[in-house]
Amino acid sequence: MDPDGNPSWNEPGPPQATNIVTDDMGRLTVGGVVNGKGQIWKFYADGGLWWTKEISVAPESTAQAVATFGNANNNSIAVGSAYGTGAMARHNAAGTLLASVAVLGTPTLDGVAGDGDGTIWMLRRSPRQVERWDSANEQVWLSPQITSIGDIYADLAVDSSGNAYVVGNVPGGVDSFGVVSLDADAATSWTSFHDDEGVLEFALAIAALPTGGVMVAGVTNNDGQNASETDALLTWFGPDGTLMGDFVYDGDKNTDADWFEGVAVGPDGNLVAVGHHRPSGGDYQLWTVKIAF
Repeated sequence: MDPDGNPSWNEPGPPQATNIVTDDMGRLTVGGVVNGKGQIWKFYADGGLWWTKEISVAPESTAQAVATFGNANNNSIAVGSAYGTGAMARHNAAGTLLASVAVLGTPTLDGVAGDGDGTIWMLRRSPRQVERWDSANEQVWLSPQITSIGDIYADLAVDSSGNAYVVGNVPGGVDSFGVVSLDADAATSWTSFHDDEGVLEFALAIAALPTGGVMVAGVTNNDGQNASETDALLTWFGPDGTLMGDFVYDGDKNTDADWFEGVAVGPDGNLVAVGHHRPSGGDYQLWTVKIAF
């Protein structure tokens, strides 16, 4: 889409897409699953498929999340699972495989983020941990278990200072969520929770803000009364974890379902949230919202 939300081009991608990112040349990398195997798809900035790669030769695998880096090689990183354990694959911009690594000790990896130097951070599902690897694919550290975040929904973001942020459901349910901030050495800086009694609210994505803090994207039933009426939710946490506010978006004023499932910060500093809108009894519709922030 262009800056005004108009489609620039339309190309088929993996039938079960899980994540999408852009590199510093505007090219898209999409992660997903095709015929039971994790794949990443690379598209040119002006449309057109460049290449596709499987992240594993396992009988079943997933590309749960993808990331790209603004360095000279514009590497693409895909993480997920293969052979019942975590898996990571790193390709260069042309699709050449640079590394394919089994990440032992977790059934899958739920998120990945990186910086311009090729450092990556990966989010383990069970136990819930973050690990940091250098550009040579060597582990720098593995965080202690994050017991305040469950294993149903979770996402990972990293800021320019190397601080990592994990968002996910509070263990035991999906009616509330928490955010944990880790510093560059894996120590916990702060933990914040979002729990309005009697209200469904869960988080599906997180983005680090250039001004500090994070924005979380998810869903809520808002008034706690109508379970079939859900609204898209953005929640802002400040640099010290203070809850700064909720922003609720209702795509229609009847019984409908609105979700935000991804959030990113654009080069202009504004937020872009993506999810779906489903009118009562209707089909799912892609919903993209740009927010001045």
